[in-house]
Amino acid sequence: MGCCQTKSGKAGGKVKLEAVDDDAQPEEVEDMPKKEITPENLLLSASLAGDTSTVQTLISSGVSVNAKGEKDYTALHNATRNGHTALVNMLVSCKADVNAKTNAKNTPLHLASIFGHTGAGEVLIKAGSELMARNNVGIMPLHAASLGGYTSMGKLLLESGAEIDAKDTYWTALHNASRGGHYEFVELLLERSANVNVRGLEGNTPLHHAALEGHLKVTQTLMGSGGDVNLMNDHKLTPLHMAFMGGHHECVKQLMERASEDTLRQFNMGKGMGSKAPAVDQTVEIRS
Repeated sequence: MGCCQTKSGKAGGKVKLEAVDDDAQPEEVEDMPKKEITPENLLLSASLAGDTSTVQTLISSGVSVNAKGEKDYTALHNATRNGHTALVNMLVSCKADVNAKTNAKNTPLHLASIFGHTGAGEVLIKAGSELMARNNVGIMPLHAASLGGYTSMGKLLLESGAEIDAKDTYWTALHNASRGGHYEFVELLLERSANVNVRGLEGNTPLHHAALEGHLKVTQTLMGSGGDVNLMNDHKLTPLHMAFMGGHHECVKQLMERASEDTLRQFNMGKGMGSKAPAVDQTVEIRS
């Protein structure tokens, strides 16, 4: 759809993702706080609902396409959040700022990645969205997609030039996908030569995370791609220790089959410390 024209003829010029909790679900118009009825608020409400006709009418009447509402969300943030691809395309054609940031520094592409809206993401990237934009906690779109396990979104970002081994504050996308048990996303990253033994917070590798959470298929895949069973983190713990601490016996068995004699000796000497050992910090926050 072509860009809306104003009457003058010019273009209208804490979410936790351990999995995805309720706050990270697409927002509905009825969920919005009651606000003063203004053209700008009508635009934001219509964009949440995917009401392309109303949005077009409001922009044509002179409402700024980049008007901001609660948390500094724009119409483009709202349309992207709820996966309204046709509306995203129309807003982009009306010169919506594809790199506008919320209070938490999330761009529309962050939201497309958080919710796995690949179609909207494709429109945004073609329009110039920054692939490596960071939000308040350092998370980039690829990290957001990996946290949710949205493989098609991850593939789009990588094919568009996102850096595969870039870290947020602590972790890479492979850490996130491994911790979440997102097997297909892990495969996507490994097929594109992600660093399988990259270290994150407290020296943990993706294999440490997969083992602690008991994600057997991911654990096997990481090992098959060169994940080092014998690497110790900052607390002198190997992935074998992590699997034992988590009570994941099948993972323990698989890791023991590949562990060195030194690792097995250390494990047998120290496995009684399991309840005292520092756990991996699993909390990831994306503030919307």
